[in-house]
Amino acid sequence: MLCALIRNGFFEQPTTGLFMPASEIKAVRRQAVESLLAARQQHPRADGLAEAPVLPGLLAAAAAASAPSQVLRMLSDMSCTSSTATAAVGNRDRQGSGADTEPSGRVTVAGGEKRGSSSTPDVCLRVLCRSREQVDAALQVPWLREVIVDFLEVLGLKEAVTAIRASGRRVVVATPRVLKPDEQRLWLFYLRLGADALLVRSAGMLHQLQLLGGPGAAVPDVPYPIPALEGDFSLNAANVLSASLLLRGNDSVETAMEIGAGTDASCSGDGGATSNTADTTRASPPAWRGLSRLAPTHDLHAAQMVALAAGMGPRRAQLEAIVHQHLPIFHTEHCVFCRFLSSGNSYKDCGHPCETHRLHLRDDNGADHLVLADMGCRNTVFNAKAQSGVFYLRDLLRGGFRTIRIELVDEQPQYVAPLLEGYRDVILGRRGPGDLWRWLATLPDANGAVHGVDAGSLQVQKERSRGGMKPTAAVLKQQQQQQQQPSGLGGRLAEAGKRQ
Repeated sequence: MLCALIRNGFFEQPTTGLFMPASEIKAVRRQAVESLLAARQQHPRADGLAEAPVLPGLLAAAAAASAPSQVLRMLSDMSCTSSTATAAVGNRDRQGSGADTEPSGRVTVAGGEKRGSSSTPDVCLRVLCRSREQVDAALQVPWLREVIVDFLEVLGLKEAVTAIRASGRRVVVATPRVLKPDEQRLWLFYLRLGADALLVRSAGMLHQLQLLGGPGAAVPDVPYPIPALEGDFSLNAANVLSASLLLRGNDSVETAMEIGAGTDASCSGDGGATSNTADTTRASPPAWRGLSRLAPTHDLHAAQMVALAAGMGPRRAQLEAIVHQHLPIFHTEHCVFCRFLSSGNSYKDCGHPCETHRLHLRDDNGADHLVLADMGCRNTVFNAKAQSGVFYLRDLLRGGFRTIRIELVDEQPQYVAPLLEGYRDVILGRRGPGDLWRWLATLPDANGAVHGVDAGSLQVQKERSRGGMKPTAAVLKQQQQQQQQPSGLGGRLAEAGKRQ
């Protein structure tokens, strides 16, 4: 109100002898505050809002939603613990594994439940490869049903997809984590690959593909329909509501299109090779319009991931746990390849050294962190030390996770098959998690260096108390000022003497 008096010109011109006591100014201020509080009480800001808490209802609805039958059928077909997959490997056991073998030859899976019982779901173990050598090594594993290809630089990506499909396996192509406005048409390249699914890592690409009609929709100038969509950790599903929103499909599901409709070479307009993809892929059920699978964010540790699954109801089967990987430390627009391995300034004149060279950044502790470049010349730096959730596998499987992912970064091809076999043996109870952990700690990178293994972001840590946290710079400054400030009557007298 005082400001209003000034705006209205009450104090526009100085007047000789004009005097206003401080009490009047305070009274005007009190009146302004009272008027503001009265106006806030009358403001209709709550109109249309729920009168009662809505969170319990939203959580109950998320838990009651059913999982799409076509996705559950696909997960069962991709299982590495089914009888057909087990027969491909045989009944070999490892010494010291602690596995419980029944007289019938069946083994007890991790968690103590017997294979073949109604309470034991199938588990899909799949691998993500970042080089053609890793893809070729993974294809030598007979029981492996699904391979993800994540070539940040797309050289050789199409050939790798063709090789995986020709082997009769399901192929999933990972999309970039960063999608700029001028790169919106990048999705056309990935659609033309004819993969069985896309691992979506960008909310922008997910939005674009949903605008085009979602999985099963036809796209002009693309010989394949939009494949099934799967969500990666970068979509940041950290709670039940965000995960439920991402997994939810449209209310109307068209049954004319099928997820694997593009696997037949007759649909290809670019002379693709004939595919020997399994019948379960070609004759797949109608496309699900939402995400068929979803990996929670890396911000959750293992116990929080289990809690997330508990709140998802039947759709917990659509959650995927990444139990082996090298965490991406950071992404950068600065291309290290162009800077140190070329005399050029951009992709136009750099000669593309990222296609022919392997590059690591060595930190002050001697650890070599792999650097990979993507289609936009952005670099991703991966942690040298592998992260493993082998000790949390039982909890994750008990919690309802049906898909387990192994991500390869710098692993050499000769270790791919033993790595996959090791995790599968732990799932089946053939091998103890500690035994596999000790072996993982000895794996070298491409340079022959051994960096070990840890639980990383999956490790369950107790929340530290406030007193146990490191004080901030502001707190330290405040403490220093308090120590320098004289206290008590003697201190004030001494300070007054200094001023005199």
